[in-house]
Amino acid sequence: MIINAGDCPETPCPDGEYCIRVLGSTSCSKAAKSRHACSAEPGRGGVYDFVPPCESGLKCDTSKTIHTCD
Repeated sequence: MIINAGDCPETPCPDGEYCIRVLGSTSCSKAAKSRHACSAEPGRGGVYDFVPPCESGLKCDTSKTIHTCD
């Protein structure tokens, strides 16, 4: 489900999805899976930049150049 830039995060994403911002546009995205790129923390306004956080049980490894879920 895509949420228009003006809606997210004011209109919450469906359960299990996170509001992410990519190049000025916002949309809802499911959590990142194992070995996928991730965001460790939300950015401004609680919106994640470029990629969502990891799914439950995984941790975003920030020691790498490109953060990934492990």
